[in-house]
Amino acid sequence: MNELDLITGFAKIVDAYGVPGVVVLFIAFLIWQDKRREKRLDEERKERQQIAEADRAVLTNHLSQMIKEDADSRESLAVGLTKLADSVNNFQSRCGLIQTALQNEVDRLKKG
Repeated sequence: MNELDLITGFAKIVDAYGVPGVVVLFIAFLIWQDKRREKRLDEERKERQQIAEADRAVLTNHLSQMIKEDADSRESLAVGLTKLADSVNNFQSRCGLIQTALQNEVDRLKKG
């Protein structure tokens, strides 16, 4: 039934406007269709751009967090290494004191 309505409508247009009118309507339809396609493509491009910007923001935040965690980790490592160096120096000093004390005790026992 829809096909008959379409053919009837087309026949009425041809009868009312003639063949040049149909050609003009067809060209107008093609222009309208092209504008719709351009509008749809533009909307899709904008949507892809928004998705890309959202992805970029997520990646930027993720990378910023990773950099911050890396900096915190390096700072903790530096503090730990500083404490370890202090402990090693303290241990060496104590070893030197113990060695001196033992040498003094050995010397005292030899004399005594």
